[in-house]
Amino acid sequence: MRWSEQHWGARVRSRALTIILLGGIGLLPMALAACDLPAQAAPSPNFYPVIHAPSPSASSTPAPLGYTVGVWPSDFTPLEGHSVTIFVAFLDASVPVAGARVTIQVQYARGWMTFGPRGTNGAGYAAFTVPSRGQPPARPVVVTATVAYQGQTYTGDSVFATMPAGAQSPKATPNPGD
Repeated sequence: MRWSEQHWGARVRSRALTIILLGGIGLLPMALAACDLPAQAAPSPNFYPVIHAPSPSASSTPAPLGYTVGVWPSDFTPLEGHSVTIFVAFLDASVPVAGARVTIQVQYARGWMTFGPRGTNGAGYAAFTVPSRGQPPARPVVVTATVAYQGQTYTGDSVFATMPAGAQSPKATPNPGD
């Protein structure tokens, strides 16, 4: 390659770069103008932000949870005619409460049945065995637990639905632990 060809190629590249840079600089103000937002948006007549300062006596520590009632069946989809164990947990924050009186009401298709009262054990649990017979398949059965403790009552709810006899109860897939 001769010197004049090298020199010519360098000049073309230099001019092309200059044109690109000048063109970009020329387009920059237009791009910025297109993106420009108003310096201050007018406040909406229906929106008034309110900022509350915390009171001097406020604490960053949340209030204790208090008593909670947990209710769940041993099987959410038992086969028709099989019994279900209903578990009830009674906790003060996260501490089990022993000796609380628990009653459950089960709402079947034909009405309510009451089970209990029964006391919670040292781990805060009470368990009840309830039949699922006579309940139409796939119809929800509502379970309400009422816990009586120190003159107060607390409630919790759960639900299960029977499956037709011979049906397979749905299982989680993949199986936890596989």
